Amino acid sequence: TILLSFFASCVPQKKFTAMEERASRLHRDSVNFYNEILGLNGTLSKLQVEQEMTQSKLKKSKDQLNSNYETIAEQQARLAELQKRIELQKTATETLRKTIANALGSFNADQLTVSLKNGKVYVSMSEQLLFASGSAEVGKEGKDALASLAKALNENTDINVNVEGHTDSIPIVKKYTDNLAL
Repeated sequence: TILLSFFASCVPQKKFTAMEERASRLHRDSVNFYNEILGLNGTLSKLQVEQEMTQSKLKKSKDQLNSNYETIAEQQARLAELQKRIELQKTATETLRKTIANALGSFNADQLTVSLKNGKVYVSMSEQLLFASGSAEVGKEGKDALASLAKALNENTDINVNVEGHTDSIPIVKKYTDNLAL
């Protein structure tokens, strides 16, 4: 206290009080800044955690996006391959249709037709070409048409053939009980 009184006596009281107040303000400001730094450090820590989580989510999203790109690329390649196969099938089917049409070209359009439907070749032969009404015997012209068709089909062994037929309404009672039996 002697030293304090000595300084107090050397410095005017007004100046001393002003310096004490300034020291007190600086101390308060220092405490406030310290508390603010603690708060900012806490906020910084939270932001760093959020940044890490965001980066983790971003990495997962990038990985998922890359996976999606790979899947899309695989699907595009598969689609291209399927389109290529479809085009080859269309070409093969059209070639078969032309081959059959050429083989049967000597017959009239009212006797038979060769067409494409749903990716398949259809050959429709009229009953007048194949049979006389009320008969189960294939006529000469029908045999010629079937022989030409058989030759064209034998040259294309990698195809599936479905044969459909029908009868007219006149029953053949000499050999069959009814047309369903035929």
